[in-house]
Amino acid sequence: MSDMDDVLPAELRAVFKLSLLPYDVILAAAEEGDRKRPPVLRTLVESILFSRRFVPSYLLVLVITVLLWGLIKRAKVYISRRGRKSRPQDDRPATPSVASSSSSTLRGTESPSIKSDGVSEDTPLLAEAQLSGGRRRSTPLRAWHKIRSLLLYQPKPQRSLTAPKNTLPANESTLVILLFLGLNLFYLFYNMPLSRAMVFTLADRAGLLFVANLPVLYKFAAKNNEPLQWITGWSYEGLNIFHRRLGEWMTVAAVVHVIGMVVAFYDLIAPSGYTLGWYLTRKIIIFGMIAFVCYVGIYFTSIGYFRQALYELFLASHIFLQVGALVMLFLHHHDARPYVGAAMTIWALDRLVSRMLCKTASFVATLQIAADKETVLLYCDVPLKRRSWVGMKSGWCAGQHVFLTVPDMGTKHKLQAHPFTIASPAPPRETSVESWPLQLTIRAQDGFSRDLLEYAKLHQHTRVYMDGPYSSNEVLKAVRRSDRVCLIAGGSGIAVTYPFAWDREVKSSSAKDIVNDRVVYAKGVKVKPSIKKSSTTLDESRFAQFWIRQDANHEAWVTMLPSTEEASSSTACPANVSPDTRNALDLITHRFDTRSATGEHQRPDVKAELEAWVRGDVKQKIDMQQSICVVVSGPDGLVKDVQNTVASLVRVGWNIDIHVEKFGW
Repeated sequence: MSDMDDVLPAELRAVFKLSLLPYDVILAAAEEGDRKRPPVLRTLVESILFSRRFVPSYLLVLVITVLLWGLIKRAKVYISRRGRKSRPQDDRPATPSVASSSSSTLRGTESPSIKSDGVSEDTPLLAEAQLSGGRRRSTPLRAWHKIRSLLLYQPKPQRSLTAPKNTLPANESTLVILLFLGLNLFYLFYNMPLSRAMVFTLADRAGLLFVANLPVLYKFAAKNNEPLQWITGWSYEGLNIFHRRLGEWMTVAAVVHVIGMVVAFYDLIAPSGYTLGWYLTRKIIIFGMIAFVCYVGIYFTSIGYFRQALYELFLASHIFLQVGALVMLFLHHHDARPYVGAAMTIWALDRLVSRMLCKTASFVATLQIAADKETVLLYCDVPLKRRSWVGMKSGWCAGQHVFLTVPDMGTKHKLQAHPFTIASPAPPRETSVESWPLQLTIRAQDGFSRDLLEYAKLHQHTRVYMDGPYSSNEVLKAVRRSDRVCLIAGGSGIAVTYPFAWDREVKSSSAKDIVNDRVVYAKGVKVKPSIKKSSTTLDESRFAQFWIRQDANHEAWVTMLPSTEEASSSTACPANVSPDTRNALDLITHRFDTRSATGEHQRPDVKAELEAWVRGDVKQKIDMQQSICVVVSGPDGLVKDVQNTVASLVRVGWNIDIHVEKFGW
């Protein structure tokens, strides 16, 4: 502080005010009187100028990193495809097509050749890695498998002050988040003099880094995020995790900026006789403080406890507080305006242009309460227009989701849009189908879903708006290209996995090939179609779908089945009502009911079931280099068990990719 005593208060105020001006004004003023200023002031001005030049490169680094990530991902897929083509024909899984009597074609129904390789459940894992495939893994390959296994591992939940349970992601996601945080810390402290005299420059840098992250924050939160999802392969939930962590870091940066500016006031301005009240009533400071209060409000309404208890208030605060914060931030500082403009552009393109003008469609939907009395099944027929490029009428793919609005439920629901996975199979792309049935499986929790359940008790039909479809097709592509696929659903997670199963195992060319299992009304009479399910045509060594549910009543959630018989054109009944028993393919190979008839809760050993399916029959030779795709959707505990089981299998050499599909705000 000895250097500060030699600096004139007028010069200090000039530098302080100078930092609030645009970069070109600062540069011109610095060039004009730089040599006349004392060393401390010269250092302050140089630090301010350096921050103005340095921080904008942050976004460029992020763009380059994302592009490299996408390039590496595409290269990995290319190498995997080359590996599949280069394998001897005998080592490849048998995937011929066998046609049924109807126009629905079941793919890959022949079993691969069975050979004894000496591997059994009693065989040690290391010995298994050497026996399967007939070759010993090299040391670098074993090291890579251990590293990849460690990255896939998901730690157990930790205690948290902001949420009932802090579910940690897989180590790979945690590592990427830490690297992202490290990049921000680098940009905050690089070439930054860490002294009390230079605290103003630290606060200035923190403010610049805050506004530089605004476009990134809004891009992570965008619903229409296909470009970023296509490049990175991250799901909606994965991007949402980055959105939350970035929001928390930006709150820290905002606190550093505010505290640093208050400390700078006492060091630079207060010695001249000015009070804190005078400082806080300056127009530029008022704008900044209002923006700060808005962002702190967004943070506190976003923590787990608040979000789960008052979800609607969380949504409303996100909308109104962020609008107020952006306006105040725009007025607060010149250098913030380009970033605020970019963030507002991302929001406008996502919400206004894409969602309201292009992707939102209105339908009359049927509401049905399932047998468990806690689930609403929402149905509607979607007219398809193949010439349309966006929106529901252009069709959708397995694994995609829509944002649902039910305006007739009340005033507060007219502005709410909630994400739900499309539970029905996707319409075929290669035929001229005029319409296709769509189903949403909505499990009643709190808030909107509970209100919808109460509404469905009194209303059988309602008008709905669907905004979508959204989400990338990375998981669908993985399901299609993999040699073997295992889909694991917990509860309503069947809405995610079932469309993937249909896409892989069934080729439907007409809506007549669908056997509808839901209760319908024919000429005013309630009719329950008679259906006989069979899964004997599926090759369970190549495809499996596990469904862990509470009880058998949840079977009613799956209402669309592929037909295995010729559709009758002479019947007078509607297409989804059959007077006779119809044969249908059961795409769910393993069912586990956790609630027994006596009321006891019994959970299946998912680890043992998954390991048994991956390793196959004792007499069956399965190449460990065959690509295996595991998709899991369900409660956090199930996801963690599956994730860590896959990690243990990868460690011993199995070629497995896992995809977790879930929603969260």
